[in-house]
Amino acid sequence: MTKNRRSFLKAAGLAAGITSAAPLALTLQGTGIATGAAPGPRPATRGGFALELEGSVVGSLRGYSGGFPFGEVRLARIGTGPVDKAIAGVGFEDIRLEAGAAMDASIWSWIGAMLSGSPTSKSGAILMMDGDYSLTHRLEFRDAYISEVTFPQFDGASKDAAFLTIGIAPERTEFKVASGAGIPAGGRQKRWLASNFRLSIPGLPTETVSRVDAFTVRQVFTEERGRMVPMDLEYPNMALTLAEVDSGPWFDYFKEFVLNGNPVGEKDWLLEPLGPDLSVLFQIGFRNSGIFKCSLEKVDAASDNPARITVEMYVEQMTFEALV
Repeated sequence: MTKNRRSFLKAAGLAAGITSAAPLALTLQGTGIATGAAPGPRPATRGGFALELEGSVVGSLRGYSGGFPFGEVRLARIGTGPVDKAIAGVGFEDIRLEAGAAMDASIWSWIGAMLSGSPTSKSGAILMMDGDYSLTHRLEFRDAYISEVTFPQFDGASKDAAFLTIGIAPERTEFKVASGAGIPAGGRQKRWLASNFRLSIPGLPTETVSRVDAFTVRQVFTEERGRMVPMDLEYPNMALTLAEVDSGPWFDYFKEFVLNGNPVGEKDWLLEPLGPDLSVLFQIGFRNSGIFKCSLEKVDAASDNPARITVEMYVEQMTFEALV
């Protein structure tokens, strides 16, 4: 295993929370490998983060985590002796980003290529800025693929801002001290609320859909000659909540598709997150989708809230297009 190959044992990177503080790292002399020691004093006031792809800044980030190297431990036993442990190579955590709707088109096309099954690799950097929006550090990454994209929960009752969480799997990372002008974090942000969305499913009522649960698409990798190679995509099941008053057509669809075993009832449908002016920000397409569960949500007899149903559907393919 070569030392500059990223590891597929990257769960620690994805499990880490998004940080709002500059990470602490330095470069080992002669190796270019970032490690977990401090490069210098942390800025007194944090200005934010930005993403650079292929030499161009594509927008500000809400936060990020990951990107640190780690030693891959090898286990070996000789005869009946004790298990021997040693460092067999160096891997790199996935980098996890939180991005709003104001990013450049290049990152949306990168996501769209991944979701459609045509992933591409890119190099770039996470830019870290102080309170004056001057650069302080760069976390550079090379030959990275998108490893997963998580879309937020869409909820008509929510007042929260919405963000995409994007995992990228780099072959190599390097942490550097930097200087120069950055970009104001949020200066280009377009408000994206989790409550603003539109759903269209042919032949089914969607006007009362009040919630679409968060969902994640994951890229599966294999290894060839010490490098990661994208393989299949893992598409999620989708969960929707809508008013019981519209339940009739949904239960009819469930009966025909599941109980009667009609395999021709798969549907192509569209989820469209909306901006403050109700213009379409993104079009998320779901292809060859079919219902597999339809049930009445638990209702408290003393509650005045209207009854709702929950629906779950599988998805075979997805598409993504940004209109911002």
